Amino acid sequence: MKKRILVLDAFTNGHDAACEFIRRRGWKKGEYEIVFCGSHNNLLKQLSESPGFGVIPIHNSTKGEVKSVTDEVNRLRGLGYDFSVVDTLKLRVNHCLLVPKNITSIDQLERVFSKEEAIGQCGKFLDSIGITANKRSNCDSTGYAAKFVSGKTKAFGSISPKRAAKPYGLRVLAENIQDIQRNITTFQLLENKAEVKALTFGIIGHGKFGKALEKFATGIGLNVIWSDPKEKTGLKNSDVARKADVVAFALPIRKTPSVIRSVAKYLTEDKLAMDITSVKSPAVREMLKSKAQVIGFHPMFAPSLSFNDQTMVVCPARLKKPEWKTWVVNLLARTEMKIEWSNPT
Repeated sequence: MKKRILVLDAFTNGHDAACEFIRRRGWKKGEYEIVFCGSHNNLLKQLSESPGFGVIPIHNSTKGEVKSVTDEVNRLRGLGYDFSVVDTLKLRVNHCLLVPKNITSIDQLERVFSKEEAIGQCGKFLDSIGITANKRSNCDSTGYAAKFVSGKTKAFGSISPKRAAKPYGLRVLAENIQDIQRNITTFQLLENKAEVKALTFGIIGHGKFGKALEKFATGIGLNVIWSDPKEKTGLKNSDVARKADVVAFALPIRKTPSVIRSVAKYLTEDKLAMDITSVKSPAVREMLKSKAQVIGFHPMFAPSLSFNDQTMVVCPARLKKPEWKTWVVNLLARTEMKIEWSNPT
């Protein structure tokens, strides 16, 4: 299976950093794929949803910490995502002013586009050529700025890496336009291994969703036990609640609260209780009466479908233990579903 390396966009400094990380780690062509995400928020969202690597900027010598990125990383880590720092790179950034080939002089420019941070790093240069604040427009990436400008007939320019010029048919009008010549951006290579600790996964209710959960959990190496009054498994609901580390209630909505009440005394604080229903409040309310860690799931798809690329609404009601937060988000990452966080209403 190829390694996924998530990058902001093509022809960006993050793209350059990714290529250097690949070289450093000795990854060969064919062993990896670079995925362009369009924004750092989307990059981190994709990294949270399945195993892989992500390249992010965390600091610039001119503008300081890249807080929009580091704040989001910290928020996701607070939810339990175990984003480990695999490598760190200090990359010297040389910004260039790129323009369509019909533009031959800086005096012709009416507006400049780029990522907000790049514009900030070139403020003095832009002032010197008459591109005041009202003539500067932010884009999601320096690479996208070059692509955007290339399709315009107006006198627009972009602040982008030099190597973006040729692919987009642009002219390099000025090089090294950053205010501080030794302009260093620090990048990190993050990894989300999404390792799910092997535990006993108990399922109460062996209908369509129960069977889908069993297939998935068994496939990632969990020890699965289950009970259902319609099937003879040798286990009662109380047996599953007592023996399992994780107890998942996969029952019809009308039956779920009463079944939770019947086994609540076995849901101790070292266990995780979860439900798979479309109405969250009744089930979550009953699970919270136990001592267990509690989370609700609302699948936005039919149980007959593969989990991959489906949407799951996740409602953390009581996840006080950091190890359970990490276990839950790693489990979700292994499903390769799109995750929407919500309140159990």
